[in-house]
Amino acid sequence: MKERRNRKVPAECRAARPLLCDYAGPGDNLDRIERQLVRKHLAGCPDCRKAAADFSAVIRLLHSASKTIKETPAHLSPDRRNHIIKLCGEAGR
Repeated sequence: MKERRNRKVPAECRAARPLLCDYAGPGDNLDRIERQLVRKHLAGCPDCRKAAADFSAVIRLLHSASKTIKETPAHLSPDRRNHIIKLCGEAGR
């Protein structure tokens, strides 16, 4: 794990990674240019493809959990809490 932390992240990954959660989630949370950037990057980057798949799996898991748990953890900021609730609701569509 230490090797991975010390590895320099390519500029293309640094540009795409902040968008992966919105890309992997349900709904249309990215604009056209952001979507194209992520799609193009994922086509050639197995590490970011895996990260996007992991985000997608977590969002599906949160959606499943949201069916039984009606409250989000109190330690989350209101913005983060609302974003998670929105993603969970859209995953059920």
